[in-house]
Amino acid sequence: MRFQLGNFSHSNTTRKFTYFIWVEQKKEQDFYDFGKYFIFVEALFVFFVIFAEHHVMRFKGSKVQGFKGSKVQRFKSSRDQKIKNMAKVKSFEDLLIWQMAREINRQIYTYTRREDFRYDTRFVQQIRAAAGSIMDNIAEGFERTGNKEFRNFLYISKGSCGEVRSQLVRAFDAGYLTKEEYDYIYIETKKLGASIMKFIVALQDSEYKGAKYASEDLEPLNH
Repeated sequence: MRFQLGNFSHSNTTRKFTYFIWVEQKKEQDFYDFGKYFIFVEALFVFFVIFAEHHVMRFKGSKVQGFKGSKVQRFKSSRDQKIKNMAKVKSFEDLLIWQMAREINRQIYTYTRREDFRYDTRFVQQIRAAAGSIMDNIAEGFERTGNKEFRNFLYISKGSCGEVRSQLVRAFDAGYLTKEEYDYIYIETKKLGASIMKFIVALQDSEYKGAKYASEDLEPLNH
């Protein structure tokens, strides 16, 4: 009876120990499975984030690039069209900047013929010479029939435009011009200077070298 009891006690202890080992192994297996599941979910999340960021950036990039590209393309097309239009000009008299310079020159002569102004002979000579330099350098640069030479003369013309503006200030301060006359002619010379600069930039960006290099260019200017 003792043997059976002892045997029974030993068997019961073994079962408990076996059950304990099984439980611990089950816990370990469950923890391991949960770890694998967690790693899988985490990897899936990271992949989703990277995938989403890639496609968002791709969408934004294509949209921005398309917008910028179309804008730049429109600008280039507009600029090239202006160059082609300029290329068809056969005389400097057809240039808008020369026409603007002519009008300013005519206005300067009108002001300097006044009795109070004309007696300031040296000043009259200076402002008339500067105003004439604007249109004359546009004409001479055009007749040189070379892109680079034309730009050089346009820079001189733009400089003369600034000289006229400075002299207009002097004339106004001396009382030779009214406020309305000064404001009008000053704004016109300012516009002309900006137009000349735009023309210079357009010529600089153009691949066209000039009429005297027409044989080397794809599209000669003179048609």
